[in-house]
Amino acid sequence: MEYRANIETRINHALQSSERAAIDFVFTELTVGITRCQIARNRLRLGLDISMAMQQAEASLHGASNSMHRFRYLHPEFDQMTALAERLRMELNALRDCQD
Repeated sequence: MEYRANIETRINHALQSSERAAIDFVFTELTVGITRCQIARNRLRLGLDISMAMQQAEASLHGASNSMHRFRYLHPEFDQMTALAERLRMELNALRDCQD
């Protein structure tokens, strides 16, 4: 019986660790995407091409969005994720408007 409890404890620990890593991934992707938008904005001010930075920021948003659905309503961090995703979308839209 002790062996089974030990395995269950390990499984629960592994699940929690995996979940934490996934949450950290989402936050990292969103933060990196916002940073890439800032880089694009600085490049735009210098008259340089921003297409690569925009593509990378969009990829960050896409990667984070694909993972976020797993945490909907389950974690207090979901609201923070949603707010960062919205900020990244706004940053991307502002950059697109500047390009037009």
